[in-house]
Amino acid sequence: MIEDVESKIMKWLKEEKFSPTKKESPNAYFHIEAKVDNLVLNVIHGTYFKDSLEVVIGFAYSPDQMKLINEILDPVSKKRYYNSVHLELQRHPLVWNYHFTEDYSDINLHSKRLYYDSLTKDSFMHLFFFMAKMFKLPMTLLQPYFWAFWPEWTPPAKTSSEKGLDDPALERMR
Repeated sequence: MIEDVESKIMKWLKEEKFSPTKKESPNAYFHIEAKVDNLVLNVIHGTYFKDSLEVVIGFAYSPDQMKLINEILDPVSKKRYYNSVHLELQRHPLVWNYHFTEDYSDINLHSKRLYYDSLTKDSFMHLFFFMAKMFKLPMTLLQPYFWAFWPEWTPPAKTSSEKGLDDPALERMR
């Protein structure tokens, strides 16, 4: 059963061009690492559960990002920012658990468990893409603080070829 699930997941990730690789992990029946652009996600069936798997992602602020956070956020704003990250992670039903390091420089996100009796390509890929999207959450929540730090910044011109720059909200800010 476990080998069948592992081979299905490898097949699905290959079909979607995510370059999965098997990893050795002493506490897992299987551990698959897959890349989405520059992001690495881990699909793990830990030995602590016999009938399910989870998707795990690690987020680490770069030294430059930590320096920026420390520059633009006073202690009260920093606490508000990290609390907003906590609240957003708790709000999402597909996030089962998360861990911050003491200095908040790293976050590990664990998806809810995906049980084998409900495992389909659609259910797996939905969870996989959701966790990939969650990678952007911490930096997205930092965005409101940039406006206070750089009030002279204006959004890029509408003629840009980047997606999303024709958003009416951006137009109102111009």
